[in-house]
Order: sequence, then C-alpha cells, then structure tokens
Amino acid sequence: MNLDGTDARQLTRSASADRFDISPDGKWLVYPSTVADKSVLFKQPLEEGQPVRLTELFSPELPLAVSPDGKWIAAPALAERDPANPAGLVLKLVPLEGGKAVEVEAPFFSIGTTNSGFRWSPDSKNLILVHTENGASNLRLQPIAGGAPKPLTHFTNQQIFSFAFSRDGKRLAVSRGTVTRNAVLIRNFY
Repeated sequence: MNLDGTDARQLTRSASADRFDISPDGKWLVYPSTVADKSVLFKQPLEEGQPVRLTELFSPELPLAVSPDGKWIAAPALAERDPANPAGLVLKLVPLEGGKAVEVEAPFFSIGTTNSGFRWSPDSKNLILVHTENGASNLRLQPIAGGAPKPLTHFTNQQIFSFAFSRDGKRLAVSRGTVTRNAVLIRNFY
C-alpha cells in the first residue's frame, strides 16, 4: 500500500506469511508457506509476478532475514534427527537468486535463541544471534564463512528481548530485562 494507506494489495495467500522479510532493494518479499505438508521458502516480486519456490524444510513459525547486500536469506531449517541437536533446527543460508542452501555452523543456535530473532551484521558477513547462558543473554557474531562465534556483548544478567542496528551500522539498540512469572493458589473456587 501507499504510505497514506491507499492502494492496498494482497501479496500472498499463506497462513504463515506473517514471518517475512523484504530484500534491501525493495523488489522481493521472502516468506515461508506450507505446500503438501512441507514448509517451503518462497520469494515473490513486490510489483507484478508469481511466487518463486526457493527451497523446502524451513520452519514457518520462526523468523527469517535477508542480508543487507541482498544476496542471502538466513532461515531456521528443520534438521535430521540428531541427539546432539534436541531443538531439531539448523541455520541455513539460501541464495536470494535461487540455488542450494548452505548450512551455517552455529553451535548455540536453538529454539531459545530464535525467540529474539537473529540479524545480519551491516556488512553481511556475520549473523548475530542471542545466546543465553546462566540466565544472561548476550549477542554473538557467527561468521557465515565459518569459524567460531565471537562475543559482541558481555552482559552478566538479564535476557535480551530484541535488538537492531542503526541504518548506518554504527549503533546497536538492545532491549533487555527479566521475565517474572507467578504461581497463584486459589482456594474454595466453587
């Protein structure tokens, strides 16, 4: 739609298209959908055109992100059953132009890290993921070329709920805090 709300157009017919991203050039919408009981990743032109199937086995419930240079889509994918990976997920990169997905070595990637999502570094060379250990969340840079993750923050308490880089890539905003849950006993309910 236009900024004033006019000319609204429906782009997808997918129940899981609420997890989407747009390419930096503004030409493509990337989203998951379910086809024949399989989770499939699609790209669709924002102007006129049909959706293009990129790959399958992606998790439609989890976020995805297009790299700032517009070359890659990072998305959680369903993994083969592996006792070393109880979450059943791996992080994959799919070329926006189409082609074979590449798995990223991300040793601490799990369901817990995806609640805050993940982001690309402004230079498109790293993925930034949330890693929580001993109740403290920190951001780690995972080079897409491989190698060990590098710490970006060094917090000793609280959880990270969300984070984002400024458009120029020089600043990082982080939303942090604690989650409090209470149990209440109700007696003589009837």
